[in-house]
Parts: sequence; structure tokens; C-alpha cells
Amino acid sequence: MTDEASLDALAEDRADTFDHWDEAFVQDPLPIYTRMRSECPVAHSDLYGGFWAIASYKHIVEVCHEPGKFSSRAQSIPVDIGAGDMILPPINVDPPNHNAFRRMLLPFFSPQRVASLEPVVRDIVR
Repeated sequence: MTDEASLDALAEDRADTFDHWDEAFVQDPLPIYTRMRSECPVAHSDLYGGFWAIASYKHIVEVCHEPGKFSSRAQSIPVDIGAGDMILPPINVDPPNHNAFRRMLLPFFSPQRVASLEPVVRDIVR
């Protein structure tokens, strides 16, 4: 945790109605994220059953190191869209189980392996 205010203290500044599905946000999210970073970098919205919106890299890193408070289990907001409650390791698996999946996948994402895929990816993108 940083020597600044803790995540708990930052969460006191709630953005109860932050809506990532709002048309204005979808069209141009940058001004909203910029304002959130300066005024409320860790916000909780009560919409869609409740979720956290983290607007700064520093706080995202902190949140990722606190899986007991901020689980990766739900990957869609609201949770009943997308893959629903399907487990998709390692994306929505918290430590320590996440670590085992990550170790298993690391060889497929080595710099050499990724570089070998570049021609195929470029063809697909074109």
C-alpha cells in the first residue's frame, strides 16, 4: 500500500452512478477517466449490482495485490452478460490458483513465441 491514502479511504469518495454503459462514456471515455483520476481514482458504483471502477494505474496495481477485497472472479458487469459465471482461467481466477495457471501458460507468451506469431497476426489484422 502506498504512503498516500489507502484504498479504503479512497473508496469513501463514491461515484454511486458511474455507468460504463452510458452512451456519453462509450463515445468518449477519456474526459471521464481523467476527472475520475483527479477526483475519485477508486470509485464504487451501485449500478448493475455494484462494482468498482479504478481509474489510475497505481491503484489498479494495488487492487491486483488485494484479491481478498477485489476478486477477479466476475469479468462482466453486470455479471449475467458475457461468459456469465463460467470460469476462464487465468483471467478470472484469484491467487493462489491464478499462479498455477499463469506458470502453465508462460511458455506460450515468451518473447520468442510471441515474435514467431507476428507475421500471422499482421496478416489477420490486414
